[in-house]
Amino acid sequence: MFINLPGNHNAKRKRNFSVVYLLDGNAYFDAVAEEIGKQKKDAILVGIGYKNAFLMDSLRNRDYTFPQAAPQDSFPISGGADRFLAFIKTELIPFIDKTYRTDTADRSLMGHSLGGYFTLFAMQQGLLNSNNTFKQYVAASPSLYYGDQYLFKTLQNTEPGSADPQALILTIGENELKEDTTVHEYFDLFVKYMNDEKYKNIKLITEVFPSFEHMDTGIPTFAKALQELR
Repeated sequence: MFINLPGNHNAKRKRNFSVVYLLDGNAYFDAVAEEIGKQKKDAILVGIGYKNAFLMDSLRNRDYTFPQAAPQDSFPISGGADRFLAFIKTELIPFIDKTYRTDTADRSLMGHSLGGYFTLFAMQQGLLNSNNTFKQYVAASPSLYYGDQYLFKTLQNTEPGSADPQALILTIGENELKEDTTVHEYFDLFVKYMNDEKYKNIKLITEVFPSFEHMDTGIPTFAKALQELR
């Protein structure tokens, strides 16, 4: 875990702080912590990472995906997102809430690429089970292709069980859309699904970053999401 506290966390003992849970903490934690400082946001940042970058590259495939990948997808290990989400909900969040002064009604989950896929998976599970663990979901260039369009199929058949308002920030790079017609098709279709009347309690914010490639969208997306924090 990588933890960054606002400078006034210890001084304001009657104040509870929003919490941002950031996937791929090894790669993005320092940059997002710096962005929180630039924007002067009073938020606790929790980067979820691994012992080292080598482990991150392999284990994120396991932790951020569901269901298991098809053999042709060449994922050595996959399909553990349900267990990883359970870890976040039942172990990590209770630990953070116990250790720091957190606003339990104001949590964000941020991810890029497969991390973006996991973020959308967590959102779908929350809708399905009426368990609003997070108030804001942030998915930068999510890997919507994964699992033979699993997210599309599940969202089609998911009736939200809670009316609590939430927000989804969904972004992609313009060059991603230009270079792969399938990526373009999936992104447009997902936006169409989320604009359905049954998801009216989810505030959808989308952005296509001009001239950006897949790996360029993470930090700008997270910075945009921080601006939405109160």
